[in-house]
Amino acid sequence: MELQRRHPDDTSPQDHGVARRRCGRLGRHGHDRLVGDDEPGDGARPVVAAGVGGVRRPIPGDLSSQRINGLRRLYVQALSQELDAPLGGRLLLDKNPSATARLPLWLRVFPELRVLIALRDPRDVVLSCYFQNIPLNAVNVNFLSFDRLAKHYSDLMDIWLAVREWEGFAWMETRYEDTVADLGKEGRRVTEFLGLSWEEEQARFFEKSRARQIFSPTYQDVTRPVYNRSVARWRLYERHLAPVLPVLERYCRRFGYEV
Repeated sequence: MELQRRHPDDTSPQDHGVARRRCGRLGRHGHDRLVGDDEPGDGARPVVAAGVGGVRRPIPGDLSSQRINGLRRLYVQALSQELDAPLGGRLLLDKNPSATARLPLWLRVFPELRVLIALRDPRDVVLSCYFQNIPLNAVNVNFLSFDRLAKHYSDLMDIWLAVREWEGFAWMETRYEDTVADLGKEGRRVTEFLGLSWEEEQARFFEKSRARQIFSPTYQDVTRPVYNRSVARWRLYERHLAPVLPVLERYCRRFGYEV
């Protein structure tokens, strides 16, 4: 664990990023629109970040400062190419949920990251992922059954539960249910964690979303105000979720959800 927490000798480039990692379908677009409103496009297109994003093997014990700084430069270069503009001093939010499994590597390469974890009742996460009709890839193939989803969720959250015990980096958890209950309060808390000032128009994210081309399969949700009908939706399907509820119970307790 100490290897992953060491800082590189040279932290250039100086563009500071914010990594937000979570399992998919955490009511993500409400948060995305709250804090990502200035991004080009809809903010959902994946950025193929050379180096860091492509590393799938365990972190080598001899990862040198030179190698770390090389990965940092490759990442920033890939982002600049995607945006077709230099990053400058802008705050970067990388919102790719599948990178949770490699969060230790991200913190090794970018120790200055602020990690924002968007939580939701684990039972609602599993249910929502299962209902998605999206093209399959290596990650969401786990969405084909409740068993696979529960295993996928537990694998990702075990990593986060271990990483959040580390010292030396800034992190915060934000709950979907809290956002739904009081958008202004939770939105302000998240925005200020990122070092930004809350603007009241952020709560009206859906107005701008209606004028944009949205590529996400949940495009309808970002064009309407926040609603609460998906909170505890899992109870309607409790009979079908019953086989995986014991697996998810641990995470409900760890994240403060009633069991």
